[in-house]
Amino acid sequence: MVRGHENRMKVLRNAAAVLRPGGRLVLHVHNRYFRGLGLKGWRSGDVTMPQAYGGAPLTLHHFSRGEAVRMLGEAGFRVLEVRPVGIDGELKRSWLLPQLRAYGYLIAAEVTPRSAAA
Repeated sequence: MVRGHENRMKVLRNAAAVLRPGGRLVLHVHNRYFRGLGLKGWRSGDVTMPQAYGGAPLTLHHFSRGEAVRMLGEAGFRVLEVRPVGIDGELKRSWLLPQLRAYGYLIAAEVTPRSAAA
């Protein structure tokens, strides 16, 4: 729920800086291919929606699995596991187009050791 790629990278880099090497982060991202999103789900990017309880609109970035994994790698994390999750919160185990059935992904990652130059 962080708007803009650069801001998302700042958040992840800050998390990597705060954690010790080997420290773990669990991240949830929304799946851009989720069938409930309709045609807008086929493109990557921020999607702004009205907020359920009034107030300012809510902006979510919908990720492909690969995009989320790459972003964590660029921020200094090593991905340990990626689990597709349904809209009901249940882990989805489907061999037939799992990317269409997953509402999002839970991603477990750990901070990679920092280089001596860092």
